[in-house]
Amino acid sequence: VVDFPTNLQQTKYVHAVGTQEVSVDVAAHLLNANNSGQRSMGDAALEKVSIKKVGNQYQYTIIWKDLNFNGQSDGISKFWVEGKEVQLSSTTYPNVKNPKQAVFTLPELKSTIKVEVFVQIMDIEPGAGRKPAILQLDTNGVSKKLETSTTEKQNTTTDKTAQTDTNTKQAEADNS
Repeated sequence: VVDFPTNLQQTKYVHAVGTQEVSVDVAAHLLNANNSGQRSMGDAALEKVSIKKVGNQYQYTIIWKDLNFNGQSDGISKFWVEGKEVQLSSTTYPNVKNPKQAVFTLPELKSTIKVEVFVQIMDIEPGAGRKPAILQLDTNGVSKKLETSTTEKQNTTTDKTAQTDTNTKQAEADNS
């Protein structure tokens, strides 16, 4: 006699459909905060920006690369978004020297974000290496791409055959 647990009839099976997270690459520039429209010196260090929707928020991922200054190589070593420091982590990225990644989340999709960058080699006088800038992103169409590709649907079904099998086995056990 095979003994099935009595709670088997209550078991539900959940199937997740289309739960992959999609990241959208966007065109980006780092602009000088003091001279509207002029690119910041750090713009050349900006390799890639991508955005994905996580819950009701937007996660931004930036890949920074090192630059050459007067025969020396250096890159962004500290980064702030709207006054809050964002940790930089070493990563790998094809054909990029010493890539660093910054990941931060904001409650809304923004095309302009106030940031600050610090480059050690530019810190000739204390504080001179930290510069305010504006991260400008081309977000046209991004919201729609993220909405249509991150659908989360769940189908919940009760397995009726498990309930029938349990009743049958119980009846067989009662008759033996």
